[in-house]
Amino acid sequence: ETGPEPTLRDEAVRLLSGAGLAAAWEKYWRPLFGPLVSEGRVEVARRNALGQSVDDIIRGVRVFHGRQDRSDLHDAWRGRLDVVCGEHDRAPTVEAASAALDHAEQGCLHVLDDVGHCVPIEAPVQLARIIGGHEAQGL
Repeated sequence: ETGPEPTLRDEAVRLLSGAGLAAAWEKYWRPLFGPLVSEGRVEVARRNALGQSVDDIIRGVRVFHGRQDRSDLHDAWRGRLDVVCGEHDRAPTVEAASAALDHAEQGCLHVLDDVGHCVPIEAPVQLARIIGGHEAQGL
C-alpha cells in the first residue's frame, strides 16, 4: 500500500476548487476504468460522482491521501487474503497489488482480464464469485 501523496492531493483539491467535479472526473477518475468497460457503466459512475458536492469530494480526497499505511494488517492477518485488481489497474498496479501477498500465509491474487481499477463497477459478477469463494474453488 502506498502512503500519503500530498502533491497529488493538493493538485486534485486545486482542480476541484477551480474547475469543478467534471474536470476532476475526466482527469482522475475516468482514466481508472479499463478500455473495454461499457460506456453505460462509466456514465452511471460519472453521474454518481457529479451528483456529490464538491466540498464532500474535496474532503474525501484529503482523507484518502492522508490515510495511514495499513500494510501491517496484511502482514499480521493469518486467514486467507484474496487481492483483486484489474489487469489495467494503475492505482495500484498489478505488481503493487501482488505485493500485499508477500507475507500472507495463504492467499491469491485475482487479476481480472480487461478490467481497470473500478472492479465493483466493471466486473461485479466476477467480484461476487471471488467474494463468495467460487473463483478460488474453480467454480
